[in-house]
Amino acid sequence: MPNNLDTVRGIELNTSAAPFGDARLVAGLQNVPASYFQPCAGYTDATRNQAHSLRLHPAATNGNLVSGVSSNSAIGASQLYGLPSTMTNATRSDGGPGDWDAGVARREINSRGFMEAGAFINKSTEAANYYRNNTTPALPYFNVSTMAVTIDNSFTPNRMMPSAGMFGSLPVGVKRGRPWQTLLFRPNFNASPSHPGAANPPDHLMLDLFHMPVVEPYAISEPFSSAGKVNLNWQIAPFSYIKRSTALRGVLYPEKITAVPTSNAYLFTLNPDGINGVGSWEASHNIFNYRYNIDRDATMTLFEDRFSTNGVFLTASQICEMPLVPKPEEVSASGLVPASRSPFQTALATNATAATVTSYVNNFWANTTLGGAGTADNLRERPYTMIYPRVTVKSNTFQIHMKVQAIQKSPRTAANKMEQGDAIVATYQGSSIVERYLDTTQATFDPTDPNAQLGPYRFRVVNSKQFNP
Repeated sequence: MPNNLDTVRGIELNTSAAPFGDARLVAGLQNVPASYFQPCAGYTDATRNQAHSLRLHPAATNGNLVSGVSSNSAIGASQLYGLPSTMTNATRSDGGPGDWDAGVARREINSRGFMEAGAFINKSTEAANYYRNNTTPALPYFNVSTMAVTIDNSFTPNRMMPSAGMFGSLPVGVKRGRPWQTLLFRPNFNASPSHPGAANPPDHLMLDLFHMPVVEPYAISEPFSSAGKVNLNWQIAPFSYIKRSTALRGVLYPEKITAVPTSNAYLFTLNPDGINGVGSWEASHNIFNYRYNIDRDATMTLFEDRFSTNGVFLTASQICEMPLVPKPEEVSASGLVPASRSPFQTALATNATAATVTSYVNNFWANTTLGGAGTADNLRERPYTMIYPRVTVKSNTFQIHMKVQAIQKSPRTAANKMEQGDAIVATYQGSSIVERYLDTTQATFDPTDPNAQLGPYRFRVVNSKQFNP
């Protein structure tokens, strides 16, 4: 770390030409041209000895990801990784707001930790399940004095890679020099200009190239099996009056929608030291409630509207096209977070129409005091990353309800009819769960033949139950 009296000059990423401040465009190249760099602000100013953007240095000059929003402390500014000093905001090549990510907090909330923000390529949390040197087990990020490495049974593969939705932060303009543009695995919310990833074919179709088996809490599904997954096409045709959305509601229940006001983009621009006056614990610690439950009733209204126009789901990745409706907690009633510190959106009426719900969601993300530019791209996509591996449109496990009768035919009646004189000698009522599975030991699929069919498929009865009142 240079001394404040040292003379330091630095170079940084170019903001007026490629890579436009997006470090991912540099990391993806084997040979980086000199034009990708520029002098830091004040480089030629002989009156100043410090002209650089070195992280954690008090004299560093840092840029911003969101126009007009900067950190109000040197500590917070140090979390904006690799942003040029002349950068005012992250913008796509078409003029739309850029895709940037929020990283993982370096410390827990009690230790005044910050979430890094910048040109990242998604990273999942590695917070410890508990602190080994603490006599009292604790939840991640709470009631522990330091960040501990993930240990023992707190690590699971699905925790690190819940689905291919984690690829949503991969840049798509490295070769073409298109900055701040990543794969789109979420709705576009009528943004103007529209995100390039929403154009036909949409980016989310790439998710269909990956299959995530259900392995938690135990190994439910086998290779290429959809056992344990919920079908998005829950409506029964033509019996649309039968509501079968319970399973999908269960998938949505634990998920949260993160929406950060523009004024607190990066999650550390307001009171970054975590202390805000005196009083109760909640009043003295800067706690913001930016995670919303999903309004499952309103979300199901959008599903029903899609079904009403025969808009069936052809691939599980189309869940990324469905808006998830936020249902904020009434903070004044919770007693946990002061109402003045947490944005609140009036909840929808229970009988809201699909048009009303759609307008509500669009307005939510367009309102700078609720969401929009302040929310990192990976935080917007996170619910879909978690939901995608739990849903399917290719169900291969079916429950068949049956009533079977054995009939003794009379020699005086037609063989193909049930007539007087015939006798029912036995009746069976019950159900069976039948699974279709791919026999990988006898695969006949030829990957070089574009017309080849996957197979062979086998069938097995997983469970049978007799109804005998």
